[in-house]
Amino acid sequence: MVTALVMSYISWLDIKDNARVELKYANKIVTRSMQQVLNKDEALLEILGERLIELSAAHQLDTAQELINDLLRNNTDLAGIGLADPSGQLTLTSFNIDRENLPNLLTTDETTASFKRAMDHDHMVVGRTYYMKALQAWVIPLRYRITDSQGVVTAVMTTGIKLDSTDTVWSGDNLPEYVQLSVIRADYYRQYTLHVDIPNFENWYNKMVPQENIDLFYRLLKEQTGLDADALRSIDEVVSITGINAVGTEYLASVSYDPVYEQYTITGIPLQVLYGRMLMPTLWLMFLLLAFNLTLYYIFKFNEKLQVDSNSKLEFQARHDPLTELPNRRFLLEEFKSWQQLKSGVFSVLFIDLDDFKVSNDLHGHSVGDRILKEVVQRINVTFRSCMNVRQGGDEFIILCSDTEEAELLTLCNRFFSVLKQPIVIDELEFCIRASIGVSRAPTDGHGIDELLRKADMAMYHAKSLKCGVYLYSKDLEVSARRFAQVEKELRNALALNEFSLVYQPQVDADSRTIIGVEALLRWHNPELGEVSPDEFISIAESTGLIKDIGKHVFETAVREIVDIYRDLYADEDGQANTENKMRLSVNVSVQQLLNDNFADFICAVLYQYGDENVPVMIEVTESIFINDLDSTRLILEKIEQSGVGISLDDFGTGYSSLNILNKLPISELKIDKDFVRDILSDKQDWLLIQSIISMSKNLGIPVLAEGVENSEQAKLLAEHGCDSYQGFYFSKPLNKADLTVFLAEQKNKTKV
Repeated sequence: MVTALVMSYISWLDIKDNARVELKYANKIVTRSMQQVLNKDEALLEILGERLIELSAAHQLDTAQELINDLLRNNTDLAGIGLADPSGQLTLTSFNIDRENLPNLLTTDETTASFKRAMDHDHMVVGRTYYMKALQAWVIPLRYRITDSQGVVTAVMTTGIKLDSTDTVWSGDNLPEYVQLSVIRADYYRQYTLHVDIPNFENWYNKMVPQENIDLFYRLLKEQTGLDADALRSIDEVVSITGINAVGTEYLASVSYDPVYEQYTITGIPLQVLYGRMLMPTLWLMFLLLAFNLTLYYIFKFNEKLQVDSNSKLEFQARHDPLTELPNRRFLLEEFKSWQQLKSGVFSVLFIDLDDFKVSNDLHGHSVGDRILKEVVQRINVTFRSCMNVRQGGDEFIILCSDTEEAELLTLCNRFFSVLKQPIVIDELEFCIRASIGVSRAPTDGHGIDELLRKADMAMYHAKSLKCGVYLYSKDLEVSARRFAQVEKELRNALALNEFSLVYQPQVDADSRTIIGVEALLRWHNPELGEVSPDEFISIAESTGLIKDIGKHVFETAVREIVDIYRDLYADEDGQANTENKMRLSVNVSVQQLLNDNFADFICAVLYQYGDENVPVMIEVTESIFINDLDSTRLILEKIEQSGVGISLDDFGTGYSSLNILNKLPISELKIDKDFVRDILSDKQDWLLIQSIISMSKNLGIPVLAEGVENSEQAKLLAEHGCDSYQGFYFSKPLNKADLTVFLAEQKNKTKV
């Protein structure tokens, strides 16, 4: 009997411990899901609010109303959406809100506190649950302020989660029936309570938790955990206590506090449920008195199974990536020998790196970046079905596959590029993700995993520098590494030795087919290296910081030479320029140059010394400027624009720009990347992308220039769909100063004829 009692007590402790683990896990799931939902809603309110302000300022109220209605239809968990002015008055609402019963959010008792708090906070504020007459529904209000460029609040976006919705995490459908869920605000009003019927909402949500219940909770918390109220709010963990709930039922509960949205999440199980779980173990323990040895055996087996399951879970977590659930590097190192033996030492290692993923991650946030990575992993698993797919970390992946023949590997990689090329849509944002792949093969390139990974990594960086997608390792890469070092060495003295020269590629008006300007392109001839491609030395110049001095040389030389050409060709007999003819000059500028504190002053000084009003200057910048501080970048560009210099956004279409950003920057021109122009006659996806860019630019009033036009069919198609200008070998190759002078003179004579 003593043994039975002892074992019953031990069983009871196990049941309570398992229940604590279950409740903590449920608490974490609910908390994490709530945070994800609220983070998503915050991003939605921010983007929607800024867009509604823009449409309202443009008096496009019908478009604004249509946008807000569409968003409500696509987010069924939301009760309604509204835009309020700083006085609390709702000025724009979704179709389902009764405008005759609209409350003033600043003066209505249930909304005043959350509205004021939203006005004072940068992040979204979750308001107190209340019944909104205009919706005839109980809602959990969400509010987010919208500010202008000076930080002044111009409006407050407001929406609400339906309290009785079955479409969101608030419904508790992902929890077992016996688990109780409550969300209590920091002011002790109930935010949400599971298993409360709609007729009881009035008494449940319009009153604070009774003070005696609060005092009892904190007394039990102090006795059982040693924590007080302040300590509970300051720790980032779930604690468990045994107590009595609001209706007098004994329960086991897990409690956590969210400092961002200032609310407690409580998951609980009535002790009656645990007593029920005790019934069967107790019966088995009584049976032990009759069949002790047999029962003992089953108990040992049961405990062993629990241990195995627990160890399996821990082992899985240790050997897999928590975000994507792909095997991690530890898994790879531990399983590599087995893989190697299984494949008889003949296999390939693919090293995949996403191109410019950091730009998207920094621009749109890590939550969006994580969702992109999950989608990329799905596409990896679809393509490399029979391979070992591993997440190295960040945006890097390792694939071990059986294929070793070059043709098979290239086919497999190109299949992956085709799958990856399809746009990824997240919260109305569209991303075009690209990747570079390096490949090493065993046993040709090595036997050990470290050696194979090093060579695959080297091949991947070579593929990235060549923009060729995939590259198979060869001994030539070792030569390339030495080449890199040699180029860097010679580059340091190239400017002083006057080894650089400029060529110019004409830019053509799409309608008249007349020359409207030229783009300056840098060339480098070195006595030791010969002609060095800009694709090779520009990246090295940027990585070493040499690009700043080189860029100044290019800008000054280009302005001086083009002004000389212009005055020679278009000056009249008195030496005065003919103002009917202008020759635009475009010069590429790196991000390092642009963000230099003195760059705008340098431009003004060069134009003052060498410039001509009939030779307008345009600087070309890339989309990578967006990863820096947008406000600082805008101030620099505005200062440059005020000096009379235009801003062209080069290589547009890589997938990281947004309409919101283009509206905030003084962009004079969008330049479509030649990679998209090249295949517009055969690749439907590229052509749809270009059409989208042209359409967007027309709406913004920004001219579009397409580079890389190689034939008349491309030029005709672009012109028919609204492209303003273009450049490419179809019109002219890049020309040095002398050849450009001859070319322009010939064009001038043709025009006269």
